[in-house]
Order: sequence, then structure tokens, then C-alpha cells
Amino acid sequence: MLTLDKAIVDQSDLHKLCRDRSLKTKELFKPNSFYGIDYIIKKYSAIPPNKALKIIFPHGVSLSNNFVWKEEKNAIIPCVYSYSPHRYKIYENETNKVVLPAASPFVYLAELLNQQPNPEREGTIFFPAHSTHHVTSIMNFEKLADDLEQFDDKYKPISVCIYWRDFNLGRHKIFEEKGFRIVSAGHMFDPCFLFRLYHLCSTHKYSISNELGSHLFYSVKSGCSFFFMNYKQMVRKATGSILERDVATPDQTTVNNLLRLFSKPTEKPTNEQLHIVDDFLGVKNFKTPDELRKELEFADRLDKFGFSRHPESKKMYYRMPNLIPRRLLRAIKRKLMNGNK
Repeated sequence: MLTLDKAIVDQSDLHKLCRDRSLKTKELFKPNSFYGIDYIIKKYSAIPPNKALKIIFPHGVSLSNNFVWKEEKNAIIPCVYSYSPHRYKIYENETNKVVLPAASPFVYLAELLNQQPNPEREGTIFFPAHSTHHVTSIMNFEKLADDLEQFDDKYKPISVCIYWRDFNLGRHKIFEEKGFRIVSAGHMFDPCFLFRLYHLCSTHKYSISNELGSHLFYSVKSGCSFFFMNYKQMVRKATGSILERDVATPDQTTVNNLLRLFSKPTEKPTNEQLHIVDDFLGVKNFKTPDELRKELEFADRLDKFGFSRHPESKKMYYRMPNLIPRRLLRAIKRKLMNGNK
């Protein structure tokens, strides 16, 4: 596993850390490898690293009550995990998959690292609203940098955690010119991404951002006290079809509640803040390594035979019991994808 010392060393060459790369994975549902999710789950549950997971792990924290990513919906995989209770019904209504309540992979990452020595915390880690492969975030970076300079000394030093795509777009330079330390968790296809993010957060007392995102929940779970600055002073640029495909509109009630809870800095997270973070990360669904392994084996049997009994509920599930079409569809899909390269 990536150590804190190695995560700090990695910051010395951000060009190497953030360089664009292709996704190399044996996962049937390739997004299970985003941010190293598959690595975390296999490490925690002690299953072979080359064994493909037969269940979909959503790769972030969604605040939408009505959006299901097309890739998740169409994947030839029998099961999908739901971390937050408010997402369970939408997966149940919009997919033909077995929906199972689960803890976020980040919760298992935190458990894997709970025996690591606690570093001394100081200052603040700032997460600017970030771009993606196909969507670019547009905002006034100069104003953000100016506003960061105005923070009281208790919040300094301030590190700007730049997303790999925005580093390659040169968005970090304005902050760098003003003397801020630039850090990054690396590329989203880097299996150590979430480990690196945890370690970076673990060295800071506060975390801030100008948008709602997974970083809120992950940084608090890493021990930071989170609050917003200049919320939503940005727009997303892409074609209409890409925005519709990739960008989920968050539930406004949820947004308002999170803005209320995290609008002001606190010395440490409040009980109400910790509760909502745990709720969205599905902490109540946390499983021991043995329990998680048995559930993954349940999904594997369901995928292989078309029927399987859940290890906890003892309920028998049936999904697409004919094995040959499932394998055939996957073979055709792989052939088509390889042909397009």
C-alpha cells in the first residue's frame, strides 16, 4: 500500500504524477478501476488481484436522486452497490440489477490505513472545482487565489490540490505564482489515487472547496474539518450531449442541507457533519473482510450461474441465468473495443 512518505515524495514530480494515461485493467466493468477502487476492495477482502469483480462500485458520491450513469445502467454485470440510502431506489427503478447497500470503498481504505501513524496536521487543503476528461470547469482562478491569500494565519499554509486534468490545462500556475503549494492525488487511472488523497488530507487540519463533490466526504473521513468558499462560482463547458451524459444534477434539498452544515469553518467536524458524511458513505453497511468477500462471492456466483443465495439475507436471487449469452456478449464487446483502438 502507498505510504504517507511515498505520497509526499510523489509530489516532487507532478508532471509525471498527472500525465495522461490509458486505463489498464482486467475488470469487466472498467470503471471499477477508476481511482483504484478495485485495488482497495481486493486488498481489504483478500481476494486475488487478477479476479474481476462481478458487482458495480459507483466511483464517487452522488448527490442526485434521479441520475444513473449510462455505463452503470448498461453494464453486463448482475449487481450494483448503493452507498447512500437515497440512491437505492433510483438504482432499483432504473436498472435490472440486484441493488445491495454498501460502504464506500473509501471507508475500507480508511480501515486499511487506520494503523498508520497519525501525522501532525497543519493548514488547509483546497480543492478547486475540477474538470474531467470531457467536461471543463470554467471559473475565475485569479479571484480564487486572491481570496485564499486573505485567509487568517490559522488556516495557513494552504495547499491547492489540483486534479490531473486541470494540472495538464495549466490551471495550477496562478496559485503557484502566488506561492501556494501545489499537490495532487494523481491521475484517475492511478490505482493509488485514493490512498494518495487520504494521505494528503491527513496532513491538513482543514479542507475547503468551491463546489460540492466527493472531496467533501473523503476529506472529512480523513480527519479534516471542511467548509465552503465561493460556492458554485464556476460553469461547466462541454457539448449538450456530454453534459447530459456525464453531469448529474444534485438534489437541491441535499445541496441546501450540505451548504448549511458546511458554510462556516469549525475547529473539528461537528457530530451533525460526521453523521451526514457517514450516511453518504454508507458507513452503517461496513463489512468485515470475511463478510465483504462472501458478498463478492455471491455476486460472482450470480454472474456465473444466474442464481445465488445472499450470505446475510439468505434470499435467493436470479439474474440472466443463461451463462453463454452473457459470456458471448462480453466477448463481442471486447472484440469491438479492441477493433476500435
